[in-house]
Amino acid sequence: MNKTNDYIEKFEKCCMQKGLQESNFMSSSNMDQYIRTVVDAFSDYPVWEEAFNHNVELDTAYSVMKTDLKSRLNKTIGISTDHYESTILIEPPMTKKNGMLQYLTAVDFKSIPLLFHPAVLWIDKYEKFAYQKRQHYIDDKTWYIYIFTTQKKYQRQGYGKKLMEVVSSFAKENEYRIVLETDRLENVAMYEGFGFTLMDASIYNNLNHYVMLWS
Repeated sequence: MNKTNDYIEKFEKCCMQKGLQESNFMSSSNMDQYIRTVVDAFSDYPVWEEAFNHNVELDTAYSVMKTDLKSRLNKTIGISTDHYESTILIEPPMTKKNGMLQYLTAVDFKSIPLLFHPAVLWIDKYEKFAYQKRQHYIDDKTWYIYIFTTQKKYQRQGYGKKLMEVVSSFAKENEYRIVLETDRLENVAMYEGFGFTLMDASIYNNLNHYVMLWS
């Protein structure tokens, strides 16, 4: 068993001890529900607004996320509330950066033109910037929350808090750290309420970018 699988097994075992079921973990069979939650939550986020030139194409966004999550399926762990109101996608320590090469292995032949969509190219450039920023705070004890979302109609009802408590409890018990990013200033205070500390604030093409660390 490789190191990534060890991490995944350890994390999932802890989650199940804290009340999550096998059906709460992301798999190829429930990936569509995860994607719908992400697209709903992120449709008006600055990073998507910039990527789509302030005209987010939901069908394209759905297809982009499907390719992205398929390419991460064996190295990124997804957990959700029972009806996918909220989701967290988290990567074990030292997970290699995802990008176009991984997309090519995940996309089906007829969807290859999608990889050349301006929004996909913009997101790929932005992710390279974000990767360099968070690398300053990542080591072999640090997990990375790639996505934390709650559907709009369920926000501020405790669904996301429930999942974040599972993740932070796991990190505390195993002396891990957690790093994440956000492009919304108002989210900084929310993450501080979860115990994160703002480590870096920068700008990419007029887009705010904040790196936060839980330790």
